[in-house]
Amino acid sequence: MGKYSINRILPYSGQFFVLPSKSLSVCTRHFKLSENLPMLGQLLRVNLAGKTASPKAKLEIEQEIIKKNKNSLLIWTTPTQRLKSDYDDCIYPGHNFSSVTDDNGETACSMSKRPDTTSMIGERKRIPDPRFKNQCRTTRLFSPRYPSVQEELIQWLKRAAAAPEYPLFVHVLPLHPPLEVNLASYRSNVELLRSLQEPYSLFSFLHPCGDRYIRAGNCNAATEQSIFGANSASIQDLSCQEAAMKIVTRLLKTQHDYLNAADDLGLTQGIEPSTISEDLYQSSFTC
Repeated sequence: MGKYSINRILPYSGQFFVLPSKSLSVCTRHFKLSENLPMLGQLLRVNLAGKTASPKAKLEIEQEIIKKNKNSLLIWTTPTQRLKSDYDDCIYPGHNFSSVTDDNGETACSMSKRPDTTSMIGERKRIPDPRFKNQCRTTRLFSPRYPSVQEELIQWLKRAAAAPEYPLFVHVLPLHPPLEVNLASYRSNVELLRSLQEPYSLFSFLHPCGDRYIRAGNCNAATEQSIFGANSASIQDLSCQEAAMKIVTRLLKTQHDYLNAADDLGLTQGIEPSTISEDLYQSSFTC
């Protein structure tokens, strides 16, 4: 792999290299997981180097990022973006998914949740959110589908070819202390989530009785629950990049190193914080 001066190539600091096909560039930063342990995590920013991806691009990601990080939790993120047009303020939602590698660097288990658009279940009134005031006031519910890591890489490559400089971020966290996650717990969480078949909804919505909000069953929620369990729910209304950062900071024992890495690689760009109160998800009971 050729090494280049990052300051001359990209406006991000860190180690920069181009994969052998020359169709993908990668910038990476390491960060501490804990002040007391030497184990390091990585944040990678992957970009399409030209207008088209080499047929080998997906294989290179598998070889250089997945296989070289054995016994690791990987959190994959394509960022939420606000798209300006002459007609409307559009949102490209982005996507989060997770995977775990085994002793051989193979993907042992993964969780990615998307809608099966051929199987619409219903429609609900979307919760009020000033970030999306121009969006449709309803949100549709679909049966879920669970793409593989390979399918998601193909999806990103198509998007990156159509939208210049659209990145793929990858967090790589070794499955060792202080990380309170292992392959067995992750697999158990994923199997439970798949068995539940919770409908997919991009946005949170009002309960039919109108007394509370129902959390969105989107990719953010599924990624969080694959790591922390099905009862963990707090990031469904965030942009994908902010949701990923919330997951990672929850896993770490020290955050300063990581937050600097996220800022340096541009993961913090485009974040619009949610103003939705957690209290609105609680039922209100009257006697």
